[in-house]
Amino acid sequence: MLSWNIYHGGREFAPNNLENLLDQVAEIRPDVFFSVETYGSGKQIERDLSRRSGKGTYTGIQITSRPAGDDNLWLFTRYPVTKVYPKPSGGVTTDFNFGGARVLLPNGRQVNLFTIWLPYTDPWDGYLVDENAAAIRSGLQPRHSAQDVAYAERKQTEVLTDVVQRQLPAMLAGNTDPVLIGGDFNTLPAADWAPEWSKCRNHFGMNYPFTATTTLIFAKGDVRTEQSRIVDQRMRRHGPGCLLLRPRCRGQPADHPTAQVAARATTNPRGPPGNTCPAGRAPLSVWTRSLRFRVSVGRPMALARDITRLTLTL
Repeated sequence: MLSWNIYHGGREFAPNNLENLLDQVAEIRPDVFFSVETYGSGKQIERDLSRRSGKGTYTGIQITSRPAGDDNLWLFTRYPVTKVYPKPSGGVTTDFNFGGARVLLPNGRQVNLFTIWLPYTDPWDGYLVDENAAAIRSGLQPRHSAQDVAYAERKQTEVLTDVVQRQLPAMLAGNTDPVLIGGDFNTLPAADWAPEWSKCRNHFGMNYPFTATTTLIFAKGDVRTEQSRIVDQRMRRHGPGCLLLRPRCRGQPADHPTAQVAARATTNPRGPPGNTCPAGRAPLSVWTRSLRFRVSVGRPMALARDITRLTLTL
């Protein structure tokens, strides 16, 4: 699976940026690609995956029903599509935020795939956290209170709550096949910023009462991480990213709110130099600024937002 915010259709900043992006998508050869900010590039992605991946014909599903250039969300898959879900209705979520389809796997099982984009808000909570960290590094008091930082993600919480409590149950209508959601959550993982992780490296004693990602269990049941790698790190100025699918770390207490997570991976129990996380433990999601535990987090040569690749067994 590949999840990628390709940033303005992958067309920004350089004439060959979209070409570079298409090269990388074809090289990754994802079975499923959750695409955000697709904006007019959907048909090209579908065509290049079909022609160059060596995995047969791909189907591109335009989730956001708007003209090319405004078509935010797409879903690409090499698997046969058995159902495309209707648009969200009756809440704050639109097809600019969420939508998906059901596909048939080679083993005869079916799986539900949904692409998501939570609203970007200004001020963005991640920037506020960065500004607080910069102040602390300079020996100053944080510029923003914990309450103000958490308040900045209220729109993301509102939309994700609507997705989980209203839209997803209505779309599935009782279907119990596995559900995979990929995209851009535009917020920070609440579990990483709980008080228990405040002394981890680069947290600078900070903790924030984030709420958006607490509405969703990111994986449960028998989910195994089979393969992961850094996709590309040639865009040094972008730095590392964040993976919001939380594999269970060694030493995670059974009563932790995300203890249902059963993705199996390994982590360095001591953490990087300077890490003062609780012994044998680390934040559950992947902040590569502060952890050596990485699952498919990298930056592509083509200029884009977060890119995540994850291989799962279902």
